[in-house]
Amino acid sequence: MSLKYAEIIESRRVREVYRVRLATDIRPKPGQFISVIFPFRGEVPLSVGGSGNGILELYIESERLYKALTHGRRYVLVKGPLGRPLEIDDGYRYMFIAYRNWIYDLKYLIEEARRRNVSTEVKPVEDESSYTRALEEISKRHDSRIVASVPRDWVARLPKRSLVYVRWVKMNCMLGVCGVCSLGRILPCIDGPFIEAGMVEGSRP
Repeated sequence: MSLKYAEIIESRRVREVYRVRLATDIRPKPGQFISVIFPFRGEVPLSVGGSGNGILELYIESERLYKALTHGRRYVLVKGPLGRPLEIDDGYRYMFIAYRNWIYDLKYLIEEARRRNVSTEVKPVEDESSYTRALEEISKRHDSRIVASVPRDWVARLPKRSLVYVRWVKMNCMLGVCGVCSLGRILPCIDGPFIEAGMVEGSRP
């Protein structure tokens, strides 16, 4: 893990989110995340939309956070990579399920799977009915590995071995020290941010 300043080389709105590209030699692997540190104000964990050739790509939903990160700034302080990387297993068909614009939580993994020519299907869902349809389709396939970014109260309906991006878990120290992000015995800032659905379901909200 490193703590370094990164130069903002692009910041703009892309559809319903904001994209920020940073020049940095911090190189998260697919499945990891980073945090941006605001001196004297704390830090904010962010999913990684892509990484390569010295460029780190971030997608931000909050206009307030986007402005705080980019307004009047040329450099930001980045900590990372954080969490466990995910290995794409060539023996599986990967099914990515994302609620609305949460697809950006999975973008790096989707691109890695496609880069390796792994069978990949992406299912964006807008509401519970489309989520139900997606799960019904997936239930007919036995060779699929599911990776999802969905609301917490939807997690119980996923197969227990599915991987869930726990974006709704509050993180504080990103080092496994404070325990704020705890899901039972799991610390997403160390063991995640992708956690098996069965472990999330068995923890307290």
